[in-house]
Amino acid sequence: MGITIHYKGKLKSPGLIEQVRDELEDIAKDMGWRYSIFDEDLNKPNTAKLVVDDSGGNITGHLPLKGIIIYVHKDCEPLTFYFDKNGFLRNIIAMATDEKDDETNICANWVKTQFAPLDVHITIIKLFKYLKEKYFAEFEVFDEGDYWDTGDKNILKAKMDFLSERINEVEKILSESNDELNNIKSPDELANKLEEILQKKLGKDSIRLTRVQQPKKKK
Repeated sequence: MGITIHYKGKLKSPGLIEQVRDELEDIAKDMGWRYSIFDEDLNKPNTAKLVVDDSGGNITGHLPLKGIIIYVHKDCEPLTFYFDKNGFLRNIIAMATDEKDDETNICANWVKTQFAPLDVHITIIKLFKYLKEKYFAEFEVFDEGDYWDTGDKNILKAKMDFLSERINEVEKILSESNDELNNIKSPDELANKLEEILQKKLGKDSIRLTRVQQPKKKK
């Protein structure tokens, strides 16, 4: 929950992969952003798997990608630019979990900016516009803050403020409902109880929680 920017695209040429990665590295250095370079063999097959255990998730195997991950702000999700051998931006989670994620059905990347300062969102959108013009043959952005389409800081701020209020309201409701939630063990039972509490407190019958299933293991 929170304002998020979704993006996907394809470079004008696969030969630009290292150039765009190098420029993004230079930008990160100039801005004082932390970053990490990803540099794997593009011609080897994808053998990546997402392994989930009690400690969290970890991707094992080979991801045939090159790119960079940039940490723009401590309260913002990282920006990922991972390219395959044909210059498509790829989503590493989708590549490690979804058999259908290929060049005919590429999943978008995303970066949530809700909890970072407003200017962080604006900076990311400006960076995207620059990259689109210089490097991309195709570049699609869905900006939940509408800044990509409007360039209107007031609209972005209003959307972020509204969601912040709703998030705070939900957090307050849940903290007041700890006694009802603490003894629930089943994920489905917990989801049902959360829906019941939020619908009762917020008075919105339309509230539904999405159940996210772990990907099935391949046989």
